[in-house]
Amino acid sequence: MRLYYLDQVRAIAIVMVVMIHAISYTNGISEALFTVVQQLTLSVAVPIFFLVDGYLFCLGKSPDQRTERSFKLKANFKRLVIPWISFTVIYTFCRYIFEVLGVVEANVINVAGLYELFMKMLGGVYSSQLYFLLSLFIVRLAVTSIERLYNFSSGLLLLFAVSLAIAYSVFNTELSVIRLTPFGIDALQNSLWGVSFFMLGMFLGLATFEIKRLMPVVTAVFLCSAYGVYQWNTDFIGLMFQYSYMLFLFIGFMHIPKINWLASLGKNTMGIYLLHSPVLLKLLAVVFGALGLKGISGFAALSLLTLATSWIAAGILVRLPQGKAILGSR
Repeated sequence: MRLYYLDQVRAIAIVMVVMIHAISYTNGISEALFTVVQQLTLSVAVPIFFLVDGYLFCLGKSPDQRTERSFKLKANFKRLVIPWISFTVIYTFCRYIFEVLGVVEANVINVAGLYELFMKMLGGVYSSQLYFLLSLFIVRLAVTSIERLYNFSSGLLLLFAVSLAIAYSVFNTELSVIRLTPFGIDALQNSLWGVSFFMLGMFLGLATFEIKRLMPVVTAVFLCSAYGVYQWNTDFIGLMFQYSYMLFLFIGFMHIPKINWLASLGKNTMGIYLLHSPVLLKLLAVVFGALGLKGISGFAALSLLTLATSWIAAGILVRLPQGKAILGSR
């Protein structure tokens, strides 16, 4: 039985991801609007995907752990690494074509040696959103490989999630984080960031109590921390806001009846995530710029059109030979 509330919360997350990228391509955006959109989307969009994946990870556990572990690793490779490789190559080639045609000014590829080109591809320089796929694979690989993790109690998982979140926040702000890739976004570094959200999802999946009962408490913490971010915006309050906001959306959708179009959107998040940026969004932004669309109306229109176009494109691609493999679809 498919859990429609997970599809719906993922749908909200993918809308946020598209908004994050679309606002950077929109002209005439005020600093205040940019800050608000970033605060409401960037803080939870990708973490929601980690959270939902951790939740599903626990729900899908099998008594035959060794067989299940081997199966999951193969499935994870096909679902995450194959699309990451495919679209990294595709978007790097597109970047090269754009540079040859003079569509983009910076000659990022033409001046790079093979090593630098490889490291930039690894760091997602030509396809910034793809880091998530490799990061999630690393998290799944680590969690699946540690046999004792299957025996963790929900309370211990929650303790680990909170500890990791605080430790990473301190480590990332107070110390110099070692980057394996000197360019772009480091997938390993982001897996260390995402594992706390994944473990929080595991905690929710293993919870022996009715999760819905947490809604009043989560709502109160979310509203108080939102006010705190507006007034003081300290690191601790920011963490409280991020986690309570994420839980507010996750648990909130457990209370909401199924919305067919939203659930359908949530089933296609992988395709939309892979296709919406950078090429499609860049082309649409050029058209919007030529038409003079800017400001909040231009941002809203660009976000909606990018979402709809990538949704349609994903539906077409999945029907083509090898389309499912490229998109990591089951």
